[in-house]
Amino acid sequence: MQFGVQVSTAMCEMSDVCRVWPLVEDMGYDWISGQDHFYTQRADGAGSFEAVACHAALAALTERVRVGCLVYSAGYRNPAVLAKSLVTIDHLSNGRLEVGIGAGWYEEEYKAYGIPFEPFNVRLRRMTETIEILRALWSNEYTDYDGEFATLRNARCDPKPMQRAPRIWVGAKGPKALKAAAQYGDGWNANFMSPDDFGRSCAYIKEHASSPLTIGATLPLILSDGQA
Repeated sequence: MQFGVQVSTAMCEMSDVCRVWPLVEDMGYDWISGQDHFYTQRADGAGSFEAVACHAALAALTERVRVGCLVYSAGYRNPAVLAKSLVTIDHLSNGRLEVGIGAGWYEEEYKAYGIPFEPFNVRLRRMTETIEILRALWSNEYTDYDGEFATLRNARCDPKPMQRAPRIWVGAKGPKALKAAAQYGDGWNANFMSPDDFGRSCAYIKEHASSPLTIGATLPLILSDGQA
């Protein structure tokens, strides 16, 4: 079992975030992650820094911890460009990259930035296609891909990741998304849920997983000085 910290890059100063990352590493945690949002759900529209840039800064300012984003929304970026960005982060971190991918959910954010908020089944297919493209570009010398959302022709992604195959954690909650996590992911990034729901979801994933002995799971926890 490993422990990590999700360091928010919303409603904060970047100087504070850059100071916190090394402190978390020095405390002995195993990984640090951020989030992928353009702003928060607060009524005042509180701001948030962009995820890829923060992910790169996290990689550059730490030395040991695994570095990730939980999770990138598949609808926000061209998947081939995202693959290139993530390879760069893997090199910045000397091979410590962790990748989180989700179908996306924050409708207001999509519409505000002019990104179509497609029906869930469409967003889910976009997510799985993104994962396929990431893996193809990271492993093949040249990639041709004819998908529902993206087309690649003789595409290269060099240099390759420092890791043989960066792990992909799929954000999922309902049955369809959990099945996609089981079939396409190296791990499942869970949302807040009860221990019973977490156990049932883990069992569902193991039932459908392509590699049931290797798929991992993350579960968020909130620590407090007082009693719950």
